[in-house]
Amino acid sequence: MRRLLVGLALLFTATIPVAATSASATHSFEDGAYIITLRDGVSPADVIGDLSIAPAKSTVLDEDDPYFFAVLTGDTAAELSRDSRITDIREEMFARSMEVQTSGPVFNGTQYPMPWGIDRIDSRTGLDVKFTYSNTGEGVRVYVVDSGVNASHPAFGNPSRVVDGWSYRAIPAVLSSYISSYPSACINNPVFNKYVPLAFDRTPPNDPEPDGPEPDNPNPDRNGTIDNGGHGTHVAGTIAGSLTGVAQATTIVPVRVLDSCGRGNEATIVAGLKWIYDQHKQGGAFATTPAVVNLSLGFDGVSIQTETEIQKILSLGIPMVAAAGNGDKDNPAGSACGTTPAGTPGTFSIGASDRFNVEAEYSYFGSCVDMFAPGTGVLSTWPYYKPSSAAAQVNTYVPISGTSMAAPHVAGAVARFLQDKTLSPSLPNAAWEWIKFNATCDAITYHDAARSQQTPNRLLAVEAPAIAPCAPKTVTSVARDRSVAVSWGESFSPHSSAITTYTATASPGGQKCETLMLTCTITGLTNKTSYTISVSVTNAAGTRASASTSTATPEGVPNAVTDLTLTFKLGTLDVAWKQGEGDGAGITYTVTAAPGDITCTTTATSCLLDNLVNGVDYTVGITGKNSIGESVVGSTMVRPDGLPELPASIKTTTSNLAMKFSWPAVTNTLGVTYILTASPGGRTCTTKRTSCTITKLKNGTNYSFSMMTKSPTAKVSASKLVVRARPGFTVKKTTVALRSRTTLGSILTTISKGRKTWSETGTCSIVSGRLVAPRKKTRCVVTLRVARTAKHPAMSTRLAIVVK
Repeated sequence: MRRLLVGLALLFTATIPVAATSASATHSFEDGAYIITLRDGVSPADVIGDLSIAPAKSTVLDEDDPYFFAVLTGDTAAELSRDSRITDIREEMFARSMEVQTSGPVFNGTQYPMPWGIDRIDSRTGLDVKFTYSNTGEGVRVYVVDSGVNASHPAFGNPSRVVDGWSYRAIPAVLSSYISSYPSACINNPVFNKYVPLAFDRTPPNDPEPDGPEPDNPNPDRNGTIDNGGHGTHVAGTIAGSLTGVAQATTIVPVRVLDSCGRGNEATIVAGLKWIYDQHKQGGAFATTPAVVNLSLGFDGVSIQTETEIQKILSLGIPMVAAAGNGDKDNPAGSACGTTPAGTPGTFSIGASDRFNVEAEYSYFGSCVDMFAPGTGVLSTWPYYKPSSAAAQVNTYVPISGTSMAAPHVAGAVARFLQDKTLSPSLPNAAWEWIKFNATCDAITYHDAARSQQTPNRLLAVEAPAIAPCAPKTVTSVARDRSVAVSWGESFSPHSSAITTYTATASPGGQKCETLMLTCTITGLTNKTSYTISVSVTNAAGTRASASTSTATPEGVPNAVTDLTLTFKLGTLDVAWKQGEGDGAGITYTVTAAPGDITCTTTATSCLLDNLVNGVDYTVGITGKNSIGESVVGSTMVRPDGLPELPASIKTTTSNLAMKFSWPAVTNTLGVTYILTASPGGRTCTTKRTSCTITKLKNGTNYSFSMMTKSPTAKVSASKLVVRARPGFTVKKTTVALRSRTTLGSILTTISKGRKTWSETGTCSIVSGRLVAPRKKTRCVVTLRVARTAKHPAMSTRLAIVVK
């Protein structure tokens, strides 16, 4: 994680609020070591003097610090908790080293001739009994904040690359705080303690004896270059030992904050970190020298003062590497979050793995741990080992286990990165990016696969062969309109084969987006379609797909339709369109023609508008609507130009040598022209009105009159309307009732005054100027002949009569 959280095990101590509250008034304070935090502007010396705290019982590291350490009686602590100058008083926490177990010395043995830790980190797949490297960390200072480092060990060279550092024993106030925090001396362990801890840990500095230190009064340890516990020397050997180290030419600077049993308090650690800061701050002796700090120790809680000093060192540009923390059978491994320095923002927090690429059972874990490194059974330098039945071995090698052993592998790798660089505030981030992108991903088998917050599956690798990048993690997608925004967890790839691109792909369809970032948007998708999203990553060594996928269904308001086509038919307009790109299913379209608000609604991509009028300018608009909303209107102007209709009927009126016609107006076309033609003869009338008269016809002649219509654009009706008539006669009735007697003049009349002769063909009869119908249904034909007169020619007509 970029927060670079790390986790170590700390002894938990609750913070006690000290405002004038009932909590502070009723809290029961015990005799012990405390950290007292002051309000701004309050001097530690004033408070110490006012309460008459003995100098041997109080420690002020810096007069500018808003806190001090003190060993107090319960009564004095209670009195302080009520002091208005105090913001906080709490029991001091104690730090410890992070090894788990120790076994006899092993080096160049038959079981395994090379420390497996450094063997593992230059390989991608496992152990190959070789360690390949180029950079050695030359010129880089590595601060080992620990139990000291035996500078005389041959693994550190001659002259030794372990230089004078710092020791809490050399600072009277810090030594006093340590002694006050630990009233009892570290119990002597003759197997590992060359010097009696009572003298080595608790006596003030003395000048060394002329002939060398005595076993019970060693070098006063002003500079941390003697290690009476072994832990610090082991850590330093993994960082820089000539046969066990990751960076075998670095300068080791011991900062002794732990005693011979691996114990330390907040005062020893804060003071040691302050000393490191002073070395590299502006004007310090090493203001431009690159450096890395290894913290193979930790508290079981958060030490605010320690974290403040860590942030100050980080601000100078010095990376801080911390052990994640160890559990045991009494206190099983837990999350590293909430511990110092493993959970401190900015540190590189390191969990432990074994030679079989399995997460160590004891290793703290979770999102506050950044990566794994070899930590179980790690062989490294050791200052002193004397089993009861054998001679003492000085400056030997021992395998031990713990996240303390994992962290220095990373510290050594960081030192190699820092070689030839100048100290600058950007180095911690740059070092982390280098470490992270060189790591081998997915190499570790988790100890407990059921944990909800696993340590990121990165294993330290330095100058290992290039491989395809690790699969992107945790693919997530957010559905949008016709697109999906995809994001994923970071993938890692060795610098020698850097990531070239991430590719997110949607299925079905195969639409993609490519990027070097950790998110991109796939476009060109279809709404209402479910897509499966996967992500792959590529570098020069190959491509690897994500182990996880996600699904998303884009949704959005429909687009405006495209490719609008219009087809005119008789009185109608057939409208068709293409659905907006990516709209998907579930859209209802409404087509509207104005004026008139003529509409049709459909879920298809065409519909028919009827009752349109040819020649009228219409605006045709189409909207699509789904569950999300309504599209903008897709519209066009149109003037229908279909075939005109024919009138529904024609009414005729006969006259002498002429016929008069009238009809209802045609409504489907503006400006229609009516054309009526007589046959035989071809006499016509053409009009835009709804009546006309054809003249110069022959009375008594059977005529067919046909009408067609024509639009202003010369489109002619598809058929003709035909009526039949004879000029000079008027038919008044074509149906009579059974057994009726109907006057002939009520059936048929003529305009001529000539003599009329009637006759009948059929079952009817003419009696006394009447047509007599039979008793049954039939059809009769009546013939009327009219003699010539001065005004009218002779003419005749036949008329069929229906009897019913």
